[in-house]
Amino acid sequence: MKSLTLLFLLFLLIGGSSAQNASQREWKIFRKGVSEYQNGNYELALQSFSLMLNKLPNSALTTANFLMLAKTNYKAGNYKTSLEQCSAFLRKFPQSAYRDDILLLSGNNYYRMNRIDAAVEQWLLAAKNAGDPALGKKAWRLALDASRYKLNRFSLEQLEQNSGDNFVRRALALMVAEKLWNDGKKNQARNKLNNSVVRGTSPLLTAYAERLQNLFSGKSVNEWHVALLLPLSGENAELGRDFKQGVELAVGKYNKLHSKPIVLKVYDYKGQLIPALQQMQKIADDPNILFVFGPLENDITAACATLANYEGLTLVSPTATEAAITQLSANSILLSPTLETQSRLLASFAVDSLKLNRFAALTPLDDYFLRLEDNFKNTLLENGAEMAAEEWYIPGDQSFKKQFKILKRIGLKLSFADSVLLEQPLLTQHEIDSSYRAWQKDIREKMKESKTKIDSVDLEVTAFDGLFLPVYREDIGLMASQFAFANIKAQLLGNSDWYDLRELKKNRNYINGLIFASDGYLNENDWNYRQFRNGFRDRFKTTPSRYALVAYDSFSYISDIFSDDANLTRTGISPAIVALPDKQGLFRKFAIDPSRTNRSVNILKYMYDQLIPLQ
Repeated sequence: MKSLTLLFLLFLLIGGSSAQNASQREWKIFRKGVSEYQNGNYELALQSFSLMLNKLPNSALTTANFLMLAKTNYKAGNYKTSLEQCSAFLRKFPQSAYRDDILLLSGNNYYRMNRIDAAVEQWLLAAKNAGDPALGKKAWRLALDASRYKLNRFSLEQLEQNSGDNFVRRALALMVAEKLWNDGKKNQARNKLNNSVVRGTSPLLTAYAERLQNLFSGKSVNEWHVALLLPLSGENAELGRDFKQGVELAVGKYNKLHSKPIVLKVYDYKGQLIPALQQMQKIADDPNILFVFGPLENDITAACATLANYEGLTLVSPTATEAAITQLSANSILLSPTLETQSRLLASFAVDSLKLNRFAALTPLDDYFLRLEDNFKNTLLENGAEMAAEEWYIPGDQSFKKQFKILKRIGLKLSFADSVLLEQPLLTQHEIDSSYRAWQKDIREKMKESKTKIDSVDLEVTAFDGLFLPVYREDIGLMASQFAFANIKAQLLGNSDWYDLRELKKNRNYINGLIFASDGYLNENDWNYRQFRNGFRDRFKTTPSRYALVAYDSFSYISDIFSDDANLTRTGISPAIVALPDKQGLFRKFAIDPSRTNRSVNILKYMYDQLIPLQ
């Protein structure tokens, strides 16, 4: 299908009359080359295109072959060869319809060869000469991004002075003006911009100049514009919808009380990284947008935070938990407590408040959970406690019998050691191990003589004070029943995924007394929550999910930076949010510290069908 699409596009560019002049043999060779190119067989593709150019130099498909030859060398990593072919093409066919494609390709080659200044110049020429608006916008975006992220102001100034093309010089002048502004040279930036603006020369130049003028003049509207960056389609569409509805309810409440309203500008990133970055570029180009609310996933938030940092945009994620995100950007804020915060506070509570000392852990083999357990263990060690046994399971496993059996063995051995050391506290570990093996042998012989069989389920393990059992929410039922069957008598400790009242009630006989960390706690009998729930149902004709509640709490909290007489700019958003006082929402409490993360964690206990806040 891709080959047919490429052939069709080339056919349109070649033109009907020229295509009709190409022989069947010429088309056959050309199609073969295109097919090999699309399949990644670049050596075979090069052979086909070279054959056409060498044997049939006057073919109606010559320019198409020339273009494909240069594109194939680029794909094969032969950047210098491809660049030479691009230069030869421009000399031989200056009026070709492929001129913009060749200029774009030249820029790509220069970029791969780390000649960024030359790449920017070629991309600007492609933007100027593009017959296809989409290609022109792509080339312009590449040039703009390279100038921002790869070149300093002095390189751009030198490139501007040396360029012989009027369009390129004006574009570079605008880029220099933006650099001056970002460097804090405000007056020089304004002067540079005023001397560079020529109306009507190009829609691309005009739009860029107007954006800079708005930025430099501090132009604003009598509204607070906020970008809502959510996955509104794709696999996480339902999640995105819930967050959007929660935010809309918070904005509606704010706007009823203020004359200067909050206006949401909604962007859908489909739950994917590339669309998220593309939407971030659109958001950055709108000078009226003050900050971004979203994304939701850790990896996508991290990527968007890097781009937001350069653009001077504050990015506020209501759900990301990776502390490293705030290190990528001084303008990123996480409204959910980080993985480290949750595990650290749970471990500290277990040691300090519950007075537990010896722990075991059973953890999914997943990077997130491994880091969670590792941080939990390190906190135990810092507080004088120990992680005496650790086991892991593969996500998706249905049985944890093997892991619990290993933990029981370790626990039984520890119980034996504890009892022996009470009598003989000076025994070495080697002596304890020898005694344990002798004891096991003696027990087995006695059981054999008496023909006694003991079910391992009947053996209680009391050596552990606490068992850290982080789970995926969908594994609660499996894990709860198998934990009870293992007969390990220890305080059960868990992560926030245990916060599922329906599943907890189903398994209440197995995990009564469970204590876990959570980013929030909902009292469904609270009058304010009932009011929120009723208002949500009236507007959206459905009961709010926990995600909608988190969105409502989160946006209500950050909307406190606004008022009818506030004077906020992009650069002031992050400090304003950090300076907000602590606030208790309907579900989540917010206490943003200088690290720009939420330090507030709830420690909850599930006891007799009730959730009890402990901290």
